[in-house]
Amino acid sequence: HLLLTSRAPWHGAVKFDRPRHRDLFRLPVDYPRINQFPEWFTAAAGQAYRVRLGAGAAPQIRTGEALIAGESCALPGDGAVVWWTIETRAK
Repeated sequence: HLLLTSRAPWHGAVKFDRPRHRDLFRLPVDYPRINQFPEWFTAAAGQAYRVRLGAGAAPQIRTGEALIAGESCALPGDGAVVWWTIETRAK
Protein backbone atom coordinates (compact mmCIF):
# COMPACT_ATOMS: atom_id res chain seq x y z
CA HIS A 1 0.00 0.00 0.00
CA LEU A 2 1.14 3.51 -0.75
CA LEU A 3 -0.52 6.59 0.74
CA LEU A 4 0.10 9.96 -0.91
CA THR A 5 -0.95 13.40 0.30
CA SER A 6 0.08 17.02 -0.18
CA ARG A 7 -0.91 20.41 1.21
CA ALA A 8 -0.27 22.05 -2.18
CA PRO A 9 -1.42 20.73 -5.57
CA TRP A 10 1.20 18.42 -7.08
CA HIS A 11 1.54 16.56 -10.35
CA GLY A 12 4.42 14.30 -11.24
CA ALA A 13 5.56 10.70 -11.36
CA VAL A 14 5.97 8.22 -8.54
CA LYS A 15 9.03 6.13 -9.39
CA PHE A 16 9.60 2.75 -7.80
CA ASP A 17 13.08 1.55 -6.91
CA ARG A 18 14.71 -1.49 -8.48
CA PRO A 19 16.84 -4.14 -6.76
CA ARG A 20 20.10 -2.22 -7.22
CA HIS A 21 22.26 -4.83 -5.47
CA ARG A 22 21.36 -7.22 -8.29
CA ASP A 23 20.87 -4.90 -11.28
CA LEU A 24 23.87 -2.61 -10.78
CA PHE A 25 26.38 -4.62 -8.73
CA ARG A 26 25.42 -8.16 -9.79
CA LEU A 27 25.26 -9.37 -6.18
CA PRO A 28 23.05 -12.42 -5.56
CA VAL A 29 21.56 -10.95 -2.35
CA ASP A 30 21.58 -7.60 -0.55
CA TYR A 31 24.23 -8.41 2.09
CA PRO A 32 23.43 -6.48 5.31
CA ARG A 33 26.99 -6.80 6.63
CA ILE A 34 28.58 -4.85 3.77
CA ASN A 35 26.63 -1.63 4.18
CA GLN A 36 23.33 -2.86 2.84
CA PHE A 37 22.03 -0.88 -0.11
CA PRO A 38 18.84 1.03 0.80
CA GLU A 39 16.15 -0.29 -1.52
CA TRP A 40 12.52 0.61 -0.90
CA PHE A 41 9.44 -0.32 -2.89
CA THR A 42 11.45 -2.30 -5.42
CA ALA A 43 9.85 -3.41 -8.66
CA ALA A 44 11.43 -6.22 -10.63
CA ALA A 45 11.86 -5.98 -14.39
CA GLY A 46 9.93 -8.77 -16.08
CA GLN A 47 7.42 -9.03 -13.21
CA ALA A 48 3.75 -8.08 -13.56
CA TYR A 49 1.96 -6.09 -10.84
CA ARG A 50 -1.73 -5.52 -10.10
CA VAL A 51 -2.11 -1.81 -9.35
CA ARG A 52 -5.12 0.13 -8.01
CA LEU A 53 -4.57 3.87 -8.34
CA GLY A 54 -7.03 5.11 -5.73
CA ALA A 55 -9.57 3.63 -3.34
CA GLY A 56 -12.23 1.75 -5.26
CA ALA A 57 -10.33 1.99 -8.56
CA ALA A 58 -10.37 -0.96 -10.93
CA PRO A 59 -7.14 -2.96 -10.89
CA GLN A 60 -4.74 -2.48 -13.79
CA ILE A 61 -1.75 -4.58 -14.77
CA ARG A 62 1.64 -2.82 -14.89
CA THR A 63 5.09 -4.19 -15.60
CA GLY A 64 8.01 -3.71 -13.26
CA GLU A 65 9.68 -1.63 -15.97
CA ALA A 66 6.68 0.73 -16.09
CA LEU A 67 6.71 1.19 -12.30
CA ILE A 68 10.45 1.88 -12.32
CA ALA A 69 10.00 4.45 -15.13
CA GLY A 70 7.28 6.17 -13.08
CA GLU A 71 3.52 6.18 -12.68
CA SER A 72 1.77 9.50 -13.28
CA CYS A 73 0.13 10.98 -10.20
CA ALA A 74 -1.86 14.13 -9.39
CA LEU A 75 -2.62 15.24 -5.84
CA PRO A 76 -5.33 17.86 -5.25
CA GLY A 77 -3.39 19.63 -2.50
CA ASP A 78 -6.17 19.81 0.06
CA GLY A 79 -4.63 17.19 2.33
CA ALA A 80 -6.78 14.43 0.85
CA VAL A 81 -5.15 11.01 0.87
CA VAL A 82 -4.67 9.07 -2.36
CA TRP A 83 -4.36 5.34 -1.66
CA TRP A 84 -2.56 3.03 -4.09
CA THR A 85 -2.40 -0.74 -3.79
CA ILE A 86 0.38 -2.60 -5.58
CA GLU A 87 0.51 -6.41 -5.56
CA THR A 88 2.75 -8.89 -7.31
CA ARG A 89 0.76 -10.69 -9.96
CA ALA A 90 1.35 -14.40 -10.40
CA LYS A 91 2.84 -15.24 -13.79
